[in-house]
Amino acid sequence: MLREDFVLSVRQAAWQALDEQGVACKRPKAPQPETLLPPNRRRRNVLEFLYDLLWPWV
Repeated sequence: MLREDFVLSVRQAAWQALDEQGVACKRPKAPQPETLLPPNRRRRNVLEFLYDLLWPWV
């Protein structure tokens, strides 16, 4: 995570330097965090959590 922040800060500094010189380029964006579980597994974890939470009252 810290490495990505460092890379992003370097990219932003380079973009700012180029922008000051009048070079048109896209502003860098932070990368989207990747989920470690596939969507069906995430859904199952949520359902398991809800079941565990509500089990005593069922």
